[in-house]
Amino acid sequence: MPSKKPKKSELHFNAKMTPLVIARLDDAFLQGHTDLEACLIAGISSATFYRYIERNPEYAERKEFLKNNPIIKARQTINRAIETNPEIAFKFLERKKKDEFGLKTEVDVTSAGGRIVSFNYLPPVPMEGELIDEHNSQTHSEATPSLPEITG
Repeated sequence: MPSKKPKKSELHFNAKMTPLVIARLDDAFLQGHTDLEACLIAGISSATFYRYIERNPEYAERKEFLKNNPIIKARQTINRAIETNPEIAFKFLERKKKDEFGLKTEVDVTSAGGRIVSFNYLPPVPMEGELIDEHNSQTHSEATPSLPEITG
């Protein structure tokens, strides 16, 4: 059975995705670069990259694996530093075991240690001769203009 002749666009596409380009992509992903950054480093367009991923789905998995490399290295560095640096060990515990080692800031929003069930807000009432500035709740000592009586 004769093999299918590749289309011109496939030939052009395959020419762009050389082993050198793929090696540059791999290196960029190992350093934690985004897809766009890796494409710029490798000298290809993002469209070319995504077509390659579409035709080679196993590379998408490889890319995600490579992108985790900096995180793995950072964890390994922290784990080595924990052995010799108690300050780093404590910082690690502050973040990983917050309940036991984290800095605690407690604010009591209860009523004398009990639960707040409800509360009433009473807006300030101007005293005679004062106006309330509604923008910042400050009072001004000015003569109160005459207002019509409100009946209700």
